[in-house]
Amino acid sequence: VFLTEYTHEMNLFQRIVNFAYKHFLWGSFSFLFYNLMDQYIQELLPESRLHSLDMIAQLNGVIINSDDVLDYPRLRGSTVLNVGGLQISKVIPPLSHELANWMNEAKDGVILISLGFVFGFEGVPEDRIQTIIQSFAHLKQRVIFKFDAEIKNLPSNVMILPFVPQQSILSHPNMVLFFTHCGMHGVMEAIYFGVPMVGLPIFVDQGDVCSKVEYRGIGKRVSKTSSSSEIQNTVKEVLNDPKYRANIDRSSKIFRLRRTHPMDDVIWLTEYLIQTNGSAHHLPQGQKLNFIVYHSLDVLCIFILCITIFIKFLINTISSKNGIRNQTNSKLKKQ
Repeated sequence: VFLTEYTHEMNLFQRIVNFAYKHFLWGSFSFLFYNLMDQYIQELLPESRLHSLDMIAQLNGVIINSDDVLDYPRLRGSTVLNVGGLQISKVIPPLSHELANWMNEAKDGVILISLGFVFGFEGVPEDRIQTIIQSFAHLKQRVIFKFDAEIKNLPSNVMILPFVPQQSILSHPNMVLFFTHCGMHGVMEAIYFGVPMVGLPIFVDQGDVCSKVEYRGIGKRVSKTSSSSEIQNTVKEVLNDPKYRANIDRSSKIFRLRRTHPMDDVIWLTEYLIQTNGSAHHLPQGQKLNFIVYHSLDVLCIFILCITIFIKFLINTISSKNGIRNQTNSKLKKQ
């Protein structure tokens, strides 16, 4: 379930927590969310009798920003599409001459650090930024750090850039590691271009994505409280352990075996839904069922009732026969 950071292989305790999240925490959140959506619907469409739950039950198509190469496989309808990597360009633009030369000269490889748009002096203490920077100071690799401010005591092997052409950098043959906050876009790009990762999840779903990265064996996690030495050791492990390179190469190959580009799938689905007037023939019957019918609880109750009646009948029959036998024995004793 979203935000648990569990994989699909859970022990008993994790399954209990996962169940509680799904049916209680997210159930409460969904109830509040649907009520809020209903208020907006009534304000914008006062004559409409639409409800958010009814709209969700009638979804004609769903586009999901993920892919089975990272996510856990699950059953999906034919109009539910995984389009992870949608933003990956079919033609990767070239690097600037200066940056290309700098990366070409990196004999031991290049590491890219990109921690999202919220990572800056406004939201992150300077000492934490220095901790991350110093983690890479003694590495032989060159480091590109996406950051929009000047940093004191910058190591000689680190280049600060306020903007990075991420796909162009990740596609460079000298790329050896991506240090990321585990946003879905960046992770899918790293998989596509075959770059192992070290994840530093910061908020929302990034912890869940990082768990999937670890589960697939294409990267490893550090935390927001990790020391400089802990980060450095994790980076060295991913760089030096050949299993991470082997796993990311395999994942990249699988990802590139898609029959079509995700953008082509989105275009196809949009046109298909328009031409079929919503593709009503693909709507599963389960979307119209309530909780009791969907889980066949009424059927289970009937079975339980029948079994209970049968057991009670057996007990009464056995008791009746025992009673008759006891009466017969009593009469024989009196005679």
